[in-house]
Amino acid sequence: MAEISAVAFAIMAGVSILLQVFKYTTKDKVPVNYNPLIAMILGIVVALGTILVPELRVEYELSIPALIVAGGVAGLSASGFYDLIAKTNKKDD
Repeated sequence: MAEISAVAFAIMAGVSILLQVFKYTTKDKVPVNYNPLIAMILGIVVALGTILVPELRVEYELSIPALIVAGGVAGLSASGFYDLIAKTNKKDD
């Protein structure tokens, strides 16, 4: 479980950036309530993409289901982290 958390934490920043790019490019085309699902899918894609890049491999090898879980966790974490920052930076009226 620690390995899954480490991989999720490592790819969370990349997933957060990709989510912001996605939201910027599809402004009014995709409803906002789909963002967590899109973030989770982006996280899974990024996590599975680490298989193809040897430089991104860590000292432990994770199975494909473990990478899918790590990607989903990273995507949902990135989505929640952005919402947390956005809401705490809002000024109260």
